[in-house]
Amino acid sequence: MELRGPARRPARGRLRDLRRPGRPAPAGLPGVQHGCDVGRRLRALHRRAEAGPRGRPRGSQRLKALILAAGRGRRLGERELPKCLHEVGGRSLLARMLAALEPLVDEAILVVGFAEDELRAAAEAISPSPPLCFVSNPRYTDGSILSLLCGAERFGEDDLVIMDADVLFPRALLARLIQEAPADSFLLDPRSEAGGEEMMLVAREGRVRRIARRVQPEPGDVVGEGVGFLKLTPASQAVLKGELERLAEAGEVGRDYEDAIDAALAQLEVGYAEVGDLPWTEIDFAEDLAKAREELLPQVEALDA
Repeated sequence: MELRGPARRPARGRLRDLRRPGRPAPAGLPGVQHGCDVGRRLRALHRRAEAGPRGRPRGSQRLKALILAAGRGRRLGERELPKCLHEVGGRSLLARMLAALEPLVDEAILVVGFAEDELRAAAEAISPSPPLCFVSNPRYTDGSILSLLCGAERFGEDDLVIMDADVLFPRALLARLIQEAPADSFLLDPRSEAGGEEMMLVAREGRVRRIARRVQPEPGDVVGEGVGFLKLTPASQAVLKGELERLAEAGEVGRDYEDAIDAALAQLEVGYAEVGDLPWTEIDFAEDLAKAREELLPQVEALDA
C-alpha cells in the first residue's frame, strides 16, 4: 500500500499525457507525466485485437489494470526500493503480478513515484506481461489519494481493476475477481480480523457497505479483509473519481485512498467474492515478507502449477 504523509493543502498542477495536448488537472492533483513504450504497446495491442486476452471470451468488454506502485516501502527493513520489486522465490512481486494479469487484461497502467526510473526499467523487462503504460506521481510521499487520483486520469470507457502492487497471490485469486465476481466487486477474506492495519470490508445483502481500518458491523453482516483489488465499471469509476477530486480539493490528500472508495460506496452497488480458501498476503513489514517467502510461496506455486 502507499505510504501516507501528513495532510496538507496541495498545490494546483497540470496533467500532461504524451499522446495528447495538456489540460488542467483538478485542484490538488500534482503535476504528473504519462508515458509508455509506444512500439511495444502498439504491437501488443495489435496482437490482442486479433486474439483477445486468453482469460476472457472474445468480444467481451475491454479490461485494464491500474497498479498502484509509487510507494517507498521503508517499513520492510531491507534495501530501500519499491515494494513491488522485492523478490519472493526469485521473482519480484511485480513480475508475478504482471504474469498473472497477462492473459486477463488488455493493458496494465502503473502509477510510479519512488525510484521511478528503476521501476519503469524493471517493469519493461518483465515477460510475460500485458502492454504497459506509466503514470508518474512525483508527490508520492504526500498520500495515497494522490496516486489513485493520478491514475484516475485513465478512468474511462473500459472496465478496470485497481490493484495494490505489494500483494502475493495465486492466479486463481485474480481470475475469481475478473471472471466470476459481479461487475463491480471487491475480494473479501473472511478469515482476517481487524487489527488496525488491515482494510476491512463490511457487506450486507451482497453489497459492500464500508471499507475502513476500523468498522462496526451489524448482526448478520459479512466482514473480512479486503485483498487490495477492486474491479469497477466505467460508470462506477466516474463516481470514485469525483470522490477523489473532492478530497483533493479539500486538502485531505494525507488520508488513505480507501476513504474515497468508502465515500463512493454510498452511491454504488459494489459486490464481492470471497477468497477465504486461497493463500495471499499484503506485504507491509519485514515479517510479511518473511511469511510470504517461507509459508505462502509454496501454497501459491502449488496452485499456479
